[in-house]
Formats: sequence, C-alpha cells, structure tokens
Amino acid sequence: MTLTDAALQSLLDAAREWADLDPDPVTEGQLRSLIGHADDGTSEPHAAQLRQADDGAIEPHAAQHKHAEPTAPGRQPELCDAASLKVQAQLELADSFSGTLQFGTAGLRAKLGAGPNRMNRIVVRRAAAGLASFLLNRAQTGNGPAYTPRAVVGFDARHNSEIFATETAAIFTAAGIETFLLPSALPTPVLAYAVRALECEGGVMVTASHNPPQDNGYKVYLGGRAVEESARGAQIVAPFDTDIAAQIAAVGSVRSVALASNGWTVIDAADVNDPATRLGAVDADVSITARLAQAADGGLVNHGADAGLVARAAGAWMTGDRSPSEGAGTDPVASDQSAGEKAAEATPGSPAANGVGHAGGADVRPMGDDLVDGGQADRGQADAGLVDRYVSAVVDLADRTHFPARGLKIVLTPLHGVGGTTAVSVLTDAGFDDVTVVTAQAKPDPDFPTVAFPNPEEPGALDLALEAARETGADIVIANDPDADRAAVAAVDPSTGSWRMLSGDEVGSLLGAHLAERMKGSGRVFANSIVSSRLLGRIAASHGIDHVQTLTGFKWISRVPGLDYGYEEALGYCVAPELVRDKDGISAALLIAELAAAAKAAGRSMFDTLDDLALKYGLHASDQLSVRVADLSLLETMMSRLRRNPPTSFGGSAVQKAVDLSEGDASVSSAALPPTDALLYLTENGSRVIIRPSGTEPKLKCYLEVIVPVTAAADLAPARARARAVLDAVLDDVRLALGL
Repeated sequence: MTLTDAALQSLLDAAREWADLDPDPVTEGQLRSLIGHADDGTSEPHAAQLRQADDGAIEPHAAQHKHAEPTAPGRQPELCDAASLKVQAQLELADSFSGTLQFGTAGLRAKLGAGPNRMNRIVVRRAAAGLASFLLNRAQTGNGPAYTPRAVVGFDARHNSEIFATETAAIFTAAGIETFLLPSALPTPVLAYAVRALECEGGVMVTASHNPPQDNGYKVYLGGRAVEESARGAQIVAPFDTDIAAQIAAVGSVRSVALASNGWTVIDAADVNDPATRLGAVDADVSITARLAQAADGGLVNHGADAGLVARAAGAWMTGDRSPSEGAGTDPVASDQSAGEKAAEATPGSPAANGVGHAGGADVRPMGDDLVDGGQADRGQADAGLVDRYVSAVVDLADRTHFPARGLKIVLTPLHGVGGTTAVSVLTDAGFDDVTVVTAQAKPDPDFPTVAFPNPEEPGALDLALEAARETGADIVIANDPDADRAAVAAVDPSTGSWRMLSGDEVGSLLGAHLAERMKGSGRVFANSIVSSRLLGRIAASHGIDHVQTLTGFKWISRVPGLDYGYEEALGYCVAPELVRDKDGISAALLIAELAAAAKAAGRSMFDTLDDLALKYGLHASDQLSVRVADLSLLETMMSRLRRNPPTSFGGSAVQKAVDLSEGDASVSSAALPPTDALLYLTENGSRVIIRPSGTEPKLKCYLEVIVPVTAAADLAPARARARAVLDAVLDDVRLALGL
C-alpha cells in the first residue's frame, strides 16, 4: 500500500485527534507510537508497546495486541529498519482508521486497539450511549405507558471486558436507565438469564466468545417491555440493529458522553432471590476509578502490556499523568491534588470535564471522587445470588425420576474461560459428582495459552481434555467455549476404539431425541437453523412435535414462538428457553450427561443411540468447509462468482433446487425466512449445500449434508463409508465452484 502525502496527512490527523480523546493511556501510547513511526519511521518504541520477555529481555509488542514471538534467551530482539517500521505503521493506521466498526445483529466484535475500526473504550462508550438512547426512546414510544428502562451488563475474562462493562453501566446510569452490573466475570448464559430474571429491557455481554485472544465484542439483548414476549431475553435482530446503529451514529463526540461515578446496582443475593427487593437492592456506589484500579491489579485493563506497566498506566490515568512511560515507580497519588480531581481533568468526556451534574438521578461527579471503603461489592461475594439462582434453575432441568443414572465419569474443560466453576456446580448439584476439570485450562486466562484457537471446534483444542480422559478412564469429555454458551462432547467410538468429538449435528440430534422422550402433550416446538441437520425435523415429526427452520444464529432460533428446544450445528444448544433464550453450554452439558449416563446404565453408548436414529430416520452425515480470508471483500467476490456461475451438480447428483436466500424464501422452511446472504442447493439424491459468509468471523462457510438410507444394523458401516465418499465428492465440487 502506498499513501499519497495528502492521504497520509489526513490519516495522521485523524489518529492524533483520536489519541487526544483516548481515555485509555495504553491504547493512546500505542497509537502515538504508530503515528511517530508512520510519520518518519524513526521514533523509538513507546513504553506501552514493550513487554518483558520471560528471560528479562525487552521485546516490541506487536501492533494492536497481537502476540509477539518470545525472544530467545540472551538475545535482544531484532528491530525492523525505519523504512519497514514506517510501512507497517501506515498499514496498521490505515486499517484502524479505514472506517467505523459497524454495529449489527452480532453487536460489535473486532480486534482490541485504538481507532474507530477497533474495540476500545471510545468505541464502547459511543455504543453504550447509542444503546441507552435506543432504550430510552423505546420506553417513551412503545404501545403502553412510558417507563424507566432497566438494563443488565455482564462481562467475561477477556482483556478489557471488565472496564468496557463498567463504563457501559456508568453511561446507562447517567442516562437515567436503572442498571445492574454482574459482579464478576461470568458466562454469557448467566447474563442472558439475568435479562429475563430481572425483567430488563436491555442486556449487554462484553465477550468475543471463542474468537482469538486479541479480540473483544459487545453482544446486545432486548427484553422486558421493549419487545414482544417470544423475544424477551434474545439477541437483537433487524431492524433493531439498524435502529441502534443510527443512535450510535448520532452520539457525536465522545466528549458528550456522560458517565456516572456511581448509582448502578452490583447484583448480590438480595437482588435475585427476593423478587420484592431485587430492584431496590444494593447501591454499590462504585467509582469507575476504583474498578479500573482493580482491573489493573488483575492485568485486565489492556491486552499486551506487562502487569506492572498496566498497573502504572491505570495509576497514571487516575492521577492525570497521561504518559504511562513516565513516573514509573513513583506513588501515583502522592500529590496535593486528589486522584479524583486529576482523573477528571485527564479524562476527555468525563462528567467533570463536561460540567455535568446529575442525570436520571445518578451521581455524575468527577470519576474517582469519593472512593468508597467497601463501596464496590466484595469480589469474593460476587456470584452469591444470581449464579446460585441460575444453577438451581438449571439443576431442576434434570429428570431424576425417568433418568436416575449418575454413574458417569466426566472430564470437563472450560478452555481458559469463565464457565468452569458454574458448570461444575451444575453437574455436581445434579448428582454427577465424578467430574475432573482439566487443570491447565481451569482458570480464566485471556491469553488462552494452551490452545492455538479457543474454539472447541478447532483441531487440537480438546487435546488436553482427551489426554486427561485417557488417564482417568473417563466416559465422556465435555468442553465449553470461553464464554460457556457452547458445548462440545467427545467419547470413545466403539467402531474404532478411539476418542472422537461428536459433531454439533450429532449432539443436537441426541438432545432432540432425549427431550422428545421426556416431553408429553401437544403443542411442543423444536427448531434448528437451515444449516443444521434435517434429522431433527424427522425426530420431531415422529413424536408429534412441530419443527421450525430458521436463519443461522440463536437470535433467530431463540425467538421461535413456543420454542421448547433449539440447536445449531456450531455446538449451540438451547434446552430451556424459559430460562435462557439463547444457546447455553452449561444447561446443555447437564442434559448431555443425563443422556450419556442413561445409555451407560443400559450397557450402551451415545454412538449406539446415533445408530438407532440412523436406522429409524436414515443416516444423516454432514461436513463443512470454511474459507478464512484476510480481505473481507473476497467474501463478496466468491458469493458473486456463485451467483454468476451457479453450479449444476454436486457429487455427481444434479442440482434440483437452487435458492438465493438474499431474496428470502418461504419454501425452505415452515416459517418464511427473512432475506440473508446465503445460497442453498438441493440435489436429486437429497444432498444439500449451503454457502454463506460468517456473521462474526472473516470466513466463507459451506455446510454439506447427505442422507443415506439404512435398513439393517449390518448396513451401518457400509452406509457410513458411502456417505463419506459422497461428502468428499461434494466438497471437491464446492471448492471448484468457489475457484479454490
């Protein structure tokens, strides 16, 4: 990339303006260093871009929080020449300022770093202010009388999650929204549960789910009086995303965003266990400064810098020293001016800087005033109420009468995420007390050090869990992704004698068959996405259960009216929509354990149950092809290629039906599907191919399913071999159609 002098100057001006506004000293420092390199390529690395290597050597931290390779012992890192640094810095700045991170049905999700195309405190403050305006407008313009909206905010253990959540709570409170903040890093299903349990109109979960360590995100839920009953507690869909995006765009300068210094409620036992008092409970009087300092102590302020530097940066922010490289080793509050006064002066957009007094009854004093002794809820008490109530409700899902078996040896891994403690509590309280947690992955760690990619679907992610399972003689492995809204399952396949992970469609079908056996009476509804297996529809039909296909994503599955169970192939399962109207890897783990224990007690396995389903409904075999791209425009290029030159056959079977779902189509599902960027092909032999861009990752995703009839148990092995051969042939044709 070559920038003209005018384009470079415009880029540098935009970056400098951003740096002047940035309330985060670490991202500000990184940005100013990039500006220096991009301008003349001769600047020394800024302190915020350096980290301490294990051997004590200082190494430059990769731009925008990417992990740098460790420096070899006794060797200083090689620094790039000035010209290379200049080019790299310009590329990074151009990408960071290439546009504004777009708010959509997935909310926000991107790499951490400075600039409008990254996740950072300026972007989050604007998003929170826009969402607050949306909720307030909704409260004034709905069908019923006006009301004061409520919102609950949660966060996981990723870098910056806590400070993003805390500032969101402060902005909501300043805007006049009754606001609840989850007390610690917790699973996404707990936040989704809280939206319904606290009858909130809005919910925010700060998480990037299973994305790489350098990412973070901002997931939005609506509920209460803001939406119809079937959507309460579900993720947003159109047109809410565009409405919220319009409000964000109208925010203007981040300096205009007011943040309360206290007034929101940090949830504890009284809030959730007693409905009469839950909404008037604990005014935590939490100062943002106190939470920022506490986040710094835990190394959560910003990804990349070493813990000492982060702590010094937080101290510098609180005392008004804007340069994290200066004053190291000094007492940040040893001055005649109060920490709160300096924080207010040093923080663009703070209530004090704006001259803001009160908003919606919240105290919007300068951030840092009145640091309360014990005012911030004790982190040790954190989960006492809400999580206990969630755990109890999930445990009650177990059917001890009809499925009493509990003799199951389980290995569990939370993959360095926030679900471990909650999942173990659910399993043990339900009677599954033989649970071994993978020690190396038990505690939350935002760097996910033992996995290349923190997604249980990715190769190698379950290696440590499978090793523990072999060592302990476990019956099954259960893995949650980092925010615990997904669940993966592995067990020993009797046909090979080896451990293997079950696909999302296999687990979704097993849960569907299990729940169908448990459910009595008419009016039941199952649902799955159009890219998931058609087997669930056949299971539902044989039990007199209605079945609905939806677009991809739980924002669609969870809002199916009357839903009793829904799943999607990407390891997402909703087994209790009345509790959590979203995918929930913890409640799913409990019912997986229940069905696996029942099979074991009968001398069988989950694979035997899958064989039963194949014999009854036909062998449904699926596979995927994911094409990751560095340039998002390539996704549009590949989709355009398919639309211009549609394939005529897959795996030797002619395409019988081709549907461009961007135009919507009522014939694909029992419910009319809204338009979406996807292409669907059905062949004469029943094979199905769906191709679409991912909504959360830079990928083109291709979903394949073939159906092979099976008449006897002896035919199962040949049928699987035949299905695999067809899938391979279809995969070859998909690659050819995409030009790969």
